[in-house]
Amino acid sequence: MTAATAVGFLRTVPPHSGGIDVVFFRVTAETGPPPTKPTGWERFSGGRVTVHDVGCGHHQMLDAAHVADICTELSTLLARR
Repeated sequence: MTAATAVGFLRTVPPHSGGIDVVFFRVTAETGPPPTKPTGWERFSGGRVTVHDVGCGHHQMLDAAHVADICTELSTLLARR
């Protein structure tokens, strides 16, 4: 699937009202403008969007140290449920 196809698909998905929470892992070490809150996800989830910053660039998200950070955050969030 191309990025254009994926974006087109997302634009046709009706908003979700089921209250599904989303955890958004946001990179903070990319060049360019500072990251913003991913507000578009509320429309699709109908719930809260929690942002967790990861101190790396996009292509480093799956490096072991960053995966460990992501897993720790997910474990913490799931333990609260």
